Amino acid sequence: MLSGVIVNKAISVFIGPAGLATIGQFQNIQSMLLSFSQAGINTGVTKYISSQPSNEEDKIISTAMKITFACSLFISVIILFSSSYLSEYVFDSEMFSIHFKVFSLTIFFYSFNQLVLSIINGRGKIKNYLSINILQSIYSLLFTSFLIFSFKLDGAIWALVTNQAVITIFVYRKFSIEKISIVSIFKSEIDFSLMRKLFSYSLMSAVLIIVTPTSYLIVRNIVDNDFGANFAGYWQGVNYISSMYISTLTSILTVFYLPKLSKLKCKKMIRAEVFKGTCLISSFILFSTLTIFYFQDFVIRFLFSADFLGMKELFPYQIVGMAIKGLILIVSYLMLSKAMTSTFIVTEILYALIYILSTYYFTEFFGFVGAGYAFVISNLIYVLMVLFLLRKQLFFAGE
Repeated sequence: MLSGVIVNKAISVFIGPAGLATIGQFQNIQSMLLSFSQAGINTGVTKYISSQPSNEEDKIISTAMKITFACSLFISVIILFSSSYLSEYVFDSEMFSIHFKVFSLTIFFYSFNQLVLSIINGRGKIKNYLSINILQSIYSLLFTSFLIFSFKLDGAIWALVTNQAVITIFVYRKFSIEKISIVSIFKSEIDFSLMRKLFSYSLMSAVLIIVTPTSYLIVRNIVDNDFGANFAGYWQGVNYISSMYISTLTSILTVFYLPKLSKLKCKKMIRAEVFKGTCLISSFILFSTLTIFYFQDFVIRFLFSADFLGMKELFPYQIVGMAIKGLILIVSYLMLSKAMTSTFIVTEILYALIYILSTYYFTEFFGFVGAGYAFVISNLIYVLMVLFLLRKQLFFAGE
């Protein structure tokens, strides 16, 4: 997280609000493509490794690795042959097509890295999991900051498309320490029953990776078209703060909460765990959001620069919205841990539609601050939807 903050600061200082909006546009497309290359199975891998007997582990890893390899190859080919179109779409120029071509060659490294982290997390090897993440962060910080300082926007894009290739060296070493043989993985047969279970997570991830970046792209375009590139940069800035905040909570829950929740079968125990987790995270959310709000001027200057003080107009509403979203995260993880595919898909699609439509409506009537209103309203409706759809699991008796 700290490395991401420093890199974001470098982008803000050397490229400015309009540049941050452009980088955000590229990162949304990149996030979508990277997620497809992983087939969206990593949460499922963590769940099944943590909850299945150890003698089933090799089968899970082998099946997951083959799925990841096939999907990475497929997405790589698509990126390679559509590089000019992607460059034109994101940057309004074909001059960045070479960046997408290189990205097509490095995308497997990212997929491999994330799969290994999911395996290690499922095994409960928290020390190894954290050490890989720390090494990734340090390398990414140094490499990305150097390229941004030297080459501005071009350097930032090069860093985003290449740094995972070098990080794979660290990840592969941990992979070897975990005593996982690449040869035995590809010799083993695919377990089609397990594949179907993993693909239920793929479906959830596919919806998430299409819906979330697309909704952000549309909202950013609404702000850009109505108020200009600098205001799009302000929106990108507050959205970045929210994303970092939610990402921190998500990382904690993925490492410490998802494996534990996956093992529980009794509804009473699940409810108790959800209640306990919500109580613990509520105090953190209350303290952290109030702190961010109180020191908002410092936060903006520290994370970005004085050029971004225009985002203060959205700040109160963004803080409220991300607090609401943070509180419902544990319940969202209940859907992931129990593979509640249809419930997850319905809530995510409705959330995205409400966010887009409310942004369009509120910015039309209230101006730029309407984007903040939309964020609060859409997250509040999302919470009510999730609680209603999971009312039996959360509020009614049963074993």
